[in-house]
Amino acid sequence: MDRMGSSKNKWLQRLGNPGVAGATFMALGANGPELFTNLFSIYAGSDGGIGVVIGSEIFNLLVIIGASSICSKVTPIVLEKISFARDVLYYAFSIALLLWALADAYISRYEATVMLMAGLSYWIVVYFTPDIADKITGPQPEAVEAAGGGAKIRGVDVEVEIIYHARMADGHGHQADHVKMEATPIGILAPELDHEAEAGKRGSVGFELMGDQMLLYKDLSEVVVVGEGVLLMSFNKGTLGEVTFKCKASSGEQRDILLENLKQHARSDKVKESTWIHDYDATCMNSIKTFKHHFSHGGTLDKIHAVLELFIDFALSLTLFWCDVKDINKEKRWIPCFMGAMFWLAAFSFAMVQVMNEISANIAFFTPMLLGVTFGAIGTSLPNAMGSVMMAQQGKSAAAIGNAFGSNVQNVFLAMAGPWMIYMCTSGDEKILQGTLPGTPPPPGQSISEGVVWMLGTLILVVFCAILPETCTFSTVYGYLFIVVYVGYLGWTTYEFASVK
Repeated sequence: MDRMGSSKNKWLQRLGNPGVAGATFMALGANGPELFTNLFSIYAGSDGGIGVVIGSEIFNLLVIIGASSICSKVTPIVLEKISFARDVLYYAFSIALLLWALADAYISRYEATVMLMAGLSYWIVVYFTPDIADKITGPQPEAVEAAGGGAKIRGVDVEVEIIYHARMADGHGHQADHVKMEATPIGILAPELDHEAEAGKRGSVGFELMGDQMLLYKDLSEVVVVGEGVLLMSFNKGTLGEVTFKCKASSGEQRDILLENLKQHARSDKVKESTWIHDYDATCMNSIKTFKHHFSHGGTLDKIHAVLELFIDFALSLTLFWCDVKDINKEKRWIPCFMGAMFWLAAFSFAMVQVMNEISANIAFFTPMLLGVTFGAIGTSLPNAMGSVMMAQQGKSAAAIGNAFGSNVQNVFLAMAGPWMIYMCTSGDEKILQGTLPGTPPPPGQSISEGVVWMLGTLILVVFCAILPETCTFSTVYGYLFIVVYVGYLGWTTYEFASVK
């Protein structure tokens, strides 16, 4: 995305735009868990996969928008009207196509093709949204960079790119920001460096991102030397994940000066135990080093997390070290890296389907559909929600809400229609049964059609709240309302399955 954004070709520049990239090809990775879960469930003869997709749709709309509205530091949230209208219309269109395809309980190749073509049209519309917006509202003035260019960290001028770690947040929320350390009225929490003290300068508490949102030095968990002039500073945000600063100095020499200053600062009381400064190693040996560091410096929960992370990190490093794009010398290998990541998403999704099938086979109450719309949907969408909350806390609530709609549109067009088409092409079938045939007894608990109706109902609720009392805004009250509605949905869904005799 960075390479395309800096390309001289205007078409590639547009594809490198975070909004366009996140809503198009990056959605392939972002919605990979739902796509592969649905695909493997179809081959297993289970409706758990489509349950995961439907549950994710409802979770994204209610929980992501609700939590973002509650956690936003600026209320009410003001949405981008053109983008919001585009996503609402396309999501409504996707639901209409889904109801049309499920009307006879069978999905044909023609119906799956129509839905895939609709997904392609969404990509095209997203790509040309800036041009459409210019036609409607007129050309917008270009942003003017602040004087002085980049930021200054520990006396070194750098360009800083903020990366919010989450499934969709990396696609929609990934953007370059110029940040500058500022001392705050509450005093200096981090000790001064010797040369700063001698010069009579005040040390800095951390980084001010938006309003009162701060990333403090005591939260600096890791500093990784990536390549010539580049290092990554990762701040631990607790249960919400991490925020990484990609800092690019003018040269390797300036980068080393910054690194030494950070090392000196890391000798303070609290930072010494938590901050890990090291070179970047894409091999599996780094997994072992990471495990040793977190296991020796963390608490009980950190040790448990380190053990669980070791196996996954080791497997990923063992297979993807040769194309890891986080290594600056391997940035051109993003295609094999993307394909390798998709392979592992497929492997983890297959494991989840197998676990769901085993649970269903041994506990009659937990049918594949119930597990899909509840635990499966929450599990695949929770990282997305946490990333969106992080963006809301940093004043990027509109982007967080855009994540919810963008994910949902792509889920219908990709995670549903894609597996249907793959199955029919590989099996030779012209149709696939996906629902309840008219005139036959309904399945126990919530049906697929009822789940789609819930999708439509939650969309109507969100749109209604968006236009009242002020167009394209969400207040904190609406956020709590959406969370309550989702809890009610979970309760009603569970009741439906529990009431079956």
